This record gives sequence, structure tokens and C-alpha cells, in this order.
Amino acid sequence: MQIDGEERALAIHVEGEDPAPWLEAFHTAFPDWRVLRSDQIDAGATDQVAVVVVWAPPSGFLGQFPNLKQIFSIGAGTDHLSSDPSRPLRVPVIPRQEPASTRAMAEFVLMQALLHHRRVGDSIMHRSAKRWEPEPRGPVAGCRISILGFGPMAQATAELLVQFGCRVTAWSRTPKSSAIVNVLSGWSALDAMFQNPDLLINLLPSTDETRGLIDERRLSLLPRGAGFINVGRGDAVEQSALLRLLDSGHLSLASLDVLRSEPPPANDPVWTHPRVILTPHVASSPIPAGYAAWVATKISL
Repeated sequence: MQIDGEERALAIHVEGEDPAPWLEAFHTAFPDWRVLRSDQIDAGATDQVAVVVVWAPPSGFLGQFPNLKQIFSIGAGTDHLSSDPSRPLRVPVIPRQEPASTRAMAEFVLMQALLHHRRVGDSIMHRSAKRWEPEPRGPVAGCRISILGFGPMAQATAELLVQFGCRVTAWSRTPKSSAIVNVLSGWSALDAMFQNPDLLINLLPSTDETRGLIDERRLSLLPRGAGFINVGRGDAVEQSALLRLLDSGHLSLASLDVLRSEPPPANDPVWTHPRVILTPHVASSPIPAGYAAWVATKISL
């Protein structure tokens, strides 16, 4: 593709993944562009790169493109970009918000919410002890749910939970409105999110303000028997405090899709804790073809 008489290129770096599916997807979505893998960029190509698609780019990668116009984050957040201090701050970053990803997140959280509501964690523990203790549980309608964060993925999640009759309250650092759920805002309202839900869901990004925000004091505000789902970022939670409250029975179950360290060390208790459902950061994994097609609709040069 030529814009202003110059050929344009798109560069891709996806740390820790096979680049082949991403390259194929972007070749299809951008047939008139040069699509370059990060280790295929020579000095002659750096001037042509107008768009990059990245996850955890290496240091110096983003700063080498003088004509860069847009950075597309394969993550729903942008904290992974801190791996490259050369990122030009003048260039806008577009986080992953395509409809398939937001729906996948909402469905994953709904699945976990149903597991919590039906006390599946208790059943798992009872199985290991060969205990047969059925507990009647009705529909999830009426379940009180607090959601921390109210970006696009949290909004989709809240909407789906409301469709199942859940009573959802969301919290945002800055004021946001919703025709579907009650949205509290500001730091003074944060503790109220912990005081009466059956289930707390974290969808916050990783920032200086959110790291360690879900600490022992706030977790202790949750009603006894409440559950916790983390699909935001692992560093928002004081994990040791969370495990202590699970051990004491104050919290019933924790579904952890994200952790401070991924994968966790072999001796991390989350691997074997009986009240933890651990999944390997799969709540909303992008499908390359669908993501590339969405990026093509967001190009603004």
C-alpha cells in the first residue's frame, strides 16, 4: 500500500508465541502492505513501518521507526509495553478491544461466576475427602457482583451477567455512565465495592495505582463466603493475603486467570491450593485472523 507516494509496512512482534499465524492473518487482512516479522526488519524497512502490532516488544524495537503512526496492543491493556522504554509517547496505542475478545471475556467470567454460585469449589474439596454433601443452589439470578474496572471488556461482562439476572455494581477510577448497571467512581467509593457482594471480579489494568490495590484490608471487607475472580492483572492482588483468607474460610473460592508471575514458580501454592481454580491466562485470547481484520478497520494514518 502506498500513502503519500510511500510504501507502507506493518511490523509484528508477539513475545513467546509462534509468529506464523499472526503473519498469515495480517498478510490476509493487509494484502497491499508489507508485513514484517520483528527479526526481518532491516535498515531500509524502518522508514516504511507505519503500524506495529505487539505483545511485550523488546527494548529498542518501537523506537526504531521514525514514521510510526499507530501501535496496536495484542493485550487488552498496555502495561506490557513497558518492556520497551524506547516507545515514542507521541504515537497512540490502541488496546485489543475487538468484539470477539470482549465477548470471550464476558463468557469466561460468566462460566466462573456459575462455578462460584454452584459451590463447585466445595465439591472439589469434598471429592478429595470422599464426602458427599449436596447443597441445593438456585439460579444465579440475584447474585450480587462487584466488578472493578469498567472498560470495554468489563462493560461486556457486566451486560452478560445482567442478562442472567445478576445484580451488578461496577467501579471506575473516573466517572462513567451505564444504562444497565450502577457505576461508582473515585477512590472514596472503592471500599464500598467490597462490603456486600457475593462475588468480586477484578478487570483492572496494571498501573501504579492498581498494583496491590486488592489487599488484605479490602479483601477482609468482603462478606464471609464471598468468591473472587481475577481476569485483570495479577499484580493488583496481594496473593498471600488472598490465600490466607481462603485458608480461614472467609473467602470460599478464587478463580485466578492472571498472576504476578506467569507461569508461577513450581513451589507457588496456587498450583495445589484446594480453593483456587487456576487457568493459564486464557480468559480472552485473541484469534489472529479476527484480530487482524479488526485492526484493518482501525487504521488511521
